[in-house]
Amino acid sequence: MKVKLLLYTVLVILISCNSQDDDNEKFSDNAEIGFVGWMDCDYVIQLENNEYYFADNLPEEFKRDNLKVSIQYTKTDKHQNCDFAGAVEIINIINISETTD
Repeated sequence: MKVKLLLYTVLVILISCNSQDDDNEKFSDNAEIGFVGWMDCDYVIQLENNEYYFADNLPEEFKRDNLKVSIQYTKTDKHQNCDFAGAVEIINIINISETTD
């Protein structure tokens, strides 16, 4: 019985460590900034796979409708009022509109 309890405890610890690592996973994608203009999510990030995200830390110079960007980010569970968009924290963002037009 003690062995089973020990194995169960170790398993729970391993699973919780893996889920914490997933929370810090960095992603890189090309995306487009879009103006929504309702609720608290004026600008959203639309990835090439049509997933939508909201970032509290989107720099002012990137708040332009139809702006193409290359973005590095982590997914977060921060509360925001954009019901249709997930939350992300931007690590790095580059304007690529000039290079693709």
